[in-house]
Amino acid sequence: HIFTIRGSADVTVSTSGGPFIQKSFQITNVGFESSITLKGCSSFPKIDYLSQESLTFDSNTGVFTLTSLVNVYNPSQFGFDLGEVSLETVKNSLVIGITVLKDMKLNMGDNHLTAITTSTSKEVYEALINTGDTFTLQGFKGSSANLILVEGLKAFKVQVVVPKQN
Repeated sequence: HIFTIRGSADVTVSTSGGPFIQKSFQITNVGFESSITLKGCSSFPKIDYLSQESLTFDSNTGVFTLTSLVNVYNPSQFGFDLGEVSLETVKNSLVIGITVLKDMKLNMGDNHLTAITTSTSKEVYEALINTGDTFTLQGFKGSSANLILVEGLKAFKVQVVVPKQN
């Protein structure tokens, strides 16, 4: 992505005309504009499943909860403090649950985060305990309490492979 930085600054200019002639003067409110390219800000290409922390199933409500450790690689030159982020969990084009990444802080490089997925899909639960499955995580209008962040997250979509759970 290309970003434009605009602003103004007070500048001190120093000149030298020899060993005994030096002059400094200030210029105030100097305007500037510069475009910079930041690599990796267009998307975060993948979330890797690392390990299971817990898998519970409530037979009374039909809700299962998978708590897992995931890695989100941040290829950009910036760190991001996104707070709590919720993503729709999708299987075969159907939203089957929600995955929450609490206190999502992305530093440059690898970031190990706790992901909490809840769903009422018995078929998905059985697939997780028998074979594993692949899901799509995608942003939606309820992804964040921060309305500006929601606009960016609505374009977010990534597949995650979850192996058989014990």
